Amino acid sequence: MSDEASRPFFGPGGTILFLGKEGESAYIYEIKDDGTGKKRVIPDPVIYLIAVSPDGRWVIAYVPYHGEETTTALVAYPMGDGSKQLICSVCQVTGPRNPGGPMLSWSGDQKSLYFKSILQGMGRNTLRIPLRSGEALPRLPGSGLQSDRDLLAFGQFYGEVEIINGLRFRSQVSVEFTGNNGYNYHKANANSNLILPNGIDEYYGWGVNPLLENYFSFNKHAGIHQISATLGNTYRKGAIGRSVSLSGSNFPNDDLKSVIAAPSSRITGGFVGQSALLSYFARVNYTLMDKYLLTASIRRDGSYVFSKDSRFGNFPSVGLGWKINEEGFMKGLPILSQLKLRVSYGKSGNSNIPQLVPSVWKGQSNNIVYSLGDAKDYAQGATVNSAVNPNNRWETTKQFDVGLDAGFLEDRVILSLGYYDRRNEGLLTYVPLPLSTGIGGPYDNPGSILKNTATASNKGIEVSLGYQGSVGGFRYSLNANVAHNTNKVISLGEGTAFQRGGVAGGNLATKTDKGHPIGSFYGYVVDHVAVDQADVNAHNAIAESTTGKTGTLFQADLIPGDIIFKDLDGDGQITSKDQTFLGSPIPKWNYGANVNLGF
Repeated sequence: MSDEASRPFFGPGGTILFLGKEGESAYIYEIKDDGTGKKRVIPDPVIYLIAVSPDGRWVIAYVPYHGEETTTALVAYPMGDGSKQLICSVCQVTGPRNPGGPMLSWSGDQKSLYFKSILQGMGRNTLRIPLRSGEALPRLPGSGLQSDRDLLAFGQFYGEVEIINGLRFRSQVSVEFTGNNGYNYHKANANSNLILPNGIDEYYGWGVNPLLENYFSFNKHAGIHQISATLGNTYRKGAIGRSVSLSGSNFPNDDLKSVIAAPSSRITGGFVGQSALLSYFARVNYTLMDKYLLTASIRRDGSYVFSKDSRFGNFPSVGLGWKINEEGFMKGLPILSQLKLRVSYGKSGNSNIPQLVPSVWKGQSNNIVYSLGDAKDYAQGATVNSAVNPNNRWETTKQFDVGLDAGFLEDRVILSLGYYDRRNEGLLTYVPLPLSTGIGGPYDNPGSILKNTATASNKGIEVSLGYQGSVGGFRYSLNANVAHNTNKVISLGEGTAFQRGGVAGGNLATKTDKGHPIGSFYGYVVDHVAVDQADVNAHNAIAESTTGKTGTLFQADLIPGDIIFKDLDGDGQITSKDQTFLGSPIPKWNYGANVNLGF
């Protein structure tokens, strides 16, 4: 009857419910007290089945929003006759294997409020079951066998030669090999009149990561001058990895634990990836009279994740240092063992982003159709699901630092003070596209494209103080540090503010917007807890008086014991307009201390 099925849970009226899948379709099977069963097949490609409503009328499920696994629609399917109902058209999923809270915005219409009450009342019937290809369903407890193996091997070969006095050349090649495989075998088990067959899930994967490095190094000390320099490049091409996941079931016995021996088997998932990196770098360190310091470097990095015209980025940096304690006017301070002023400025880049490719969604169950031909017959169509921006480039960070390092009592006491100003530019964010572009999915939701459009900043100070000493053979050190940081979004460019982080009740806990810290907590401000029904009635009376409409509620579904939120916009009702920024998830102050003891 099915490929896989979930553990049972209770439905309305004492019935027993199972969630499962057949091929690419999902189903819910209801077993009644008299032993009869009813099966409802979900026609769409389901990512997660939630469960059924308390009245047994609806099956709630996450389905892909125009083909993407990271963004979903929340849809209700009837157990009996009727049409499916869209609950929300854009529901965020925090990760490909971790469902997040739906991005629900209850409009106040009867359909929205009805499904809101369903989700809030599902209680113990709520059960998230993964049904996307490549994921195994939770199963009944039972005997089985599981095995996982990982292999890592690393090899390096190098050669080095001194060309002239102080000038050396080194070339080295390293290769990293990885491998993994495993399986999970489960025996057949039964519950009520549903039998779950024995089966196995297997996976295999490997990876090769080669790296070639070549560089010159130079060191020279001549009188009051000391210089060291490095010039070279790194090259990685051919780094590749592959993996495949398989499953099999209905073995004639429990001795053959291999998918190749299964009467029915299939590939449930797979992955192939490759990477390439080319870098050139140069660095020089110069010291004059052992008290004036200069460090300068530049990198030119190219990454495979960008298009040809945007593949390379240049990242220079420079730093200056002054050993003030080496100056003649400081020689009369024996308590001071070191005093150095340092300042630096540099630029770095980030290419740690997914390699994006355009995708097409072919639809399901005739939800994308075109009328073609003389007969005007409907034909299954397709739509562009997502677009790729060929102009994406490196995200860059520009940072300025200034600091002072001091040592006292022959460096038994060390003090360090620092200030930094870090600016992140060209941060990648999603920019909405108009429907007229033809990019986007069902439910009239526009598509989006990833662009280097946002800017953020971090500014702060850092202070550390340490003391070290010894008594005989006993050594000890005490260190303390404190830092203050201010994070802020400078601009979102063409992008728009976005919310993330699903919490109970269908709200999203964070919002990123201009002028606020990244991922700021966002929501309603608590006023107080409703004491009794008189308190609830008093607030509803305020709502009626403010709006001038009889029957207007101050806060939907408010009962004694619930939290009452503040009406920030003063319209007499709690709506999404009453949400505000509540605080930063990034601590302003960080501090710590440690003690080290040794013999």
